[in-house]
Amino acid sequence: MRRGINKRLDRAERLMLQLSEALDGVTHLGERLSSELRQFYEIQSATHNNPEAIRLYNAAGRLVVEIGADDQGNGILALNDRLGILAVIASATPGGGRISIADAGGEPVGALQACGPRGEVALAAPSGGRIITGE
Repeated sequence: MRRGINKRLDRAERLMLQLSEALDGVTHLGERLSSELRQFYEIQSATHNNPEAIRLYNAAGRLVVEIGADDQGNGILALNDRLGILAVIASATPGGGRISIADAGGEPVGALQACGPRGEVALAAPSGGRIITGE
């Protein structure tokens, strides 16, 4: 019995060591990624419409990502292409629980919606019909 417990403890110790090494690897990868991103992107605060917005610019000075809020205070995430042209915008609806996704012309292309008691997330078509549902 004692031998079985010792084996389990040894195995648990090895697993903890492997987990520790994996976490060190993730930390190192995160530091490298952060360093690489600093070479190509610069985080800047907006100076016009939304002073609290965070904007990421590429090395050419073109806006790539904007995280902020619209005039009603709803969260917005805008993704631009390499030329700085708006490609996709995601916005949270008032009251939360649903994120609308639109193309550059403002046409809805989908929505993410949290629903149900287990935090289910559904990807919906612009018409509102569910395409993909998952937990």
